[in-house]
Amino acid sequence: MAKRIKYQFTSAYLSKYDEIKVIGEGGNSTVYKVTDEEGNEFALKLLNKKIDKESIKRFKNEIGYCSKANHENIMKVIDNGVFELNNEKLMFYVMPLYDANLRDLMLEGISNDQKLNYFNQILEGIKYFHNSKNYHRDIKPENILFDKSSNTLVVADLGISHFNKDDLYTIVETKVGSRMANFQYAAPEQKEKGATVDHRADIYALGLILNELFTGHVPYGSSYKKIDEVAPEYSFLDDVVELMIRQNKEDRPNDIETVQFEINSRIELNKTNKEIKRLKEIEIKESEEKDILILDPPKLIDVKYDEDDGRLRFKLSHPINQLWIDCIKTNSWGSLMGFDVDNFRFEYEYASVQLSVRNLDYAQNIIDYFKQWINNANLEYPKKVKQIREQEKRRKEAEIKAEIQRKEKIARTINNLKF
Repeated sequence: MAKRIKYQFTSAYLSKYDEIKVIGEGGNSTVYKVTDEEGNEFALKLLNKKIDKESIKRFKNEIGYCSKANHENIMKVIDNGVFELNNEKLMFYVMPLYDANLRDLMLEGISNDQKLNYFNQILEGIKYFHNSKNYHRDIKPENILFDKSSNTLVVADLGISHFNKDDLYTIVETKVGSRMANFQYAAPEQKEKGATVDHRADIYALGLILNELFTGHVPYGSSYKKIDEVAPEYSFLDDVVELMIRQNKEDRPNDIETVQFEINSRIELNKTNKEIKRLKEIEIKESEEKDILILDPPKLIDVKYDEDDGRLRFKLSHPINQLWIDCIKTNSWGSLMGFDVDNFRFEYEYASVQLSVRNLDYAQNIIDYFKQWINNANLEYPKKVKQIREQEKRRKEAEIKAEIQRKEKIARTINNLKF
């Protein structure tokens, strides 16, 4: 069988697009990878032959909306036209060439944190669409495209979407009982003959996708695989999924803003509960003793008289701190000829007192007193250190208790908030 010649498409604006290859085929259309006259690559979606009038009208609406839509998470139609094949005119539009769809990403594997980022991008696109009083009706992973260069997801395939009258390019009347969505992601009302379908069918489909992103399973019934089973740290999303996929559409969130609020509030609640748990597990333990003044109390190791400035100088075995100095001054009452501890100057491991030559006879007495003062300080210093540490421990415990109470109040508030 002879190989067909690859197509060349000419748009309504006389731009030419050359086919490279077929990259997707569906019941109503075929998608081609094409290049324009400058060699830039795009995707081109061509309606198939023998398409009913309703599908053609919907295709026109999709082109009209996506040509003027201005949102990074909504697919953009760049160009469009009519292609003549075997004496039959077929509509097409040109869009950016995307690297993959959400189904592809899920099969490759997505990190949990990235899953929430991607899901919020989808929500942002659908929110933009809903805020124009439109709804998609066929949300599924295959209809969400991915641009790798910008790490962006876009909502695509608006062919069976409901558009408000301002976004309609041609009136479409859907027959009662028409199957309007992929069965797997269809809301209950979409499977019921004569039931009214609105934007809450999209919220249902999004709930299915949120669960599938984490579990790999599309929920059915009440015993579906929960997020908690595969990603316990994201178990708070199970409540959001349950809310979105309720059978009665009246029980689902009424808009995307509510869905985002439910997710974000639970993220914050989860963070707060984790912090409360961490705070409650804090145990202020006494650390290993490292204070050299307790482990090896200072001793007098040398005494010298400095004739140049008339001072009697004492050298201790360790440098001392202000607390130890306070202890020696507080508990040393004995003195001789006015040479009490307050007359001493302390610095690092040295202490000194003014002593004139005529009073040198008292040097030994002063040394004896000073040794007694050292003993007093060495007894008092560990008591003071223990007292200070106990006060600090009580202060920290009070701070933790107050922080737990504050976090618990925040958690109660978040839990009770309604959008």
